[in-house]
Amino acid sequence: MHPSPALVPAQRLTRPRPRRRVQVVRAVSVLVVVAALAGRCSDRLEPLPDRPTFYEDGSYSFLSTQTYDAGVPVTWDHCRPIEVVLNPYDAPPGAEALVRDALRDLEQVSAFRFAWGGLRSQRPAPGRRTGPVLVSFSTADETTRMTEGVAGLGGSSWSELEGTRAWFRTGEVTLSASYFALLHDRGETGLMRAVVLHELGHVLGLDHVASTEEIMNGEAGGTLQLGHGDLTGLAKLGSQPCRT
Repeated sequence: MHPSPALVPAQRLTRPRPRRRVQVVRAVSVLVVVAALAGRCSDRLEPLPDRPTFYEDGSYSFLSTQTYDAGVPVTWDHCRPIEVVLNPYDAPPGAEALVRDALRDLEQVSAFRFAWGGLRSQRPAPGRRTGPVLVSFSTADETTRMTEGVAGLGGSSWSELEGTRAWFRTGEVTLSASYFALLHDRGETGLMRAVVLHELGHVLGLDHVASTEEIMNGEAGGTLQLGHGDLTGLAKLGSQPCRT
């Protein structure tokens, strides 16, 4: 908290305020629909660890790192709950349960906590700088990057005072309405859940990796569950100091 003006020395009041940088970080989950729908593996998943866990194997990458240290990721403050809301327009049946189940999994394996904000009418707006994380379903008519072969878009916006640690402030997950309708009709609940986890992984700060053993692989159709690299990346994102 900044001190009140009455408590700030006069000479400080005349200094220029530090520049605030705002960065919107977006990533795209790309898939080949035919390959993703053919020969799916079982939806049965191995149990997840019940706490943040670091593994020696696996691969992960961060969407953004601090300007002062490329080894330190930009992340959310894990000491404050991240509010998440859902716009159910064009969503398949059971979308709320799908998203909330994915959030529970992420809470279990990381230090992050989520606050469910309910249903909203807000639509995707990549330039948003504040507000809860919005999950919605869209088409190419509304979202230009939601082209054929794209399962979803996910990412967060961060800001920093120059020279200080950057923090994510808000985020969005935009899912392909047509693709999820197709998956629902085919009973592909495991793949729907994997795509939601993938995009929420972007929101928390994970980037794509090449390994098909990780849910953050850039193409849908690999694993349906969080891999060792995913889990280690989430644990590292949630192990950063709390925002003061």
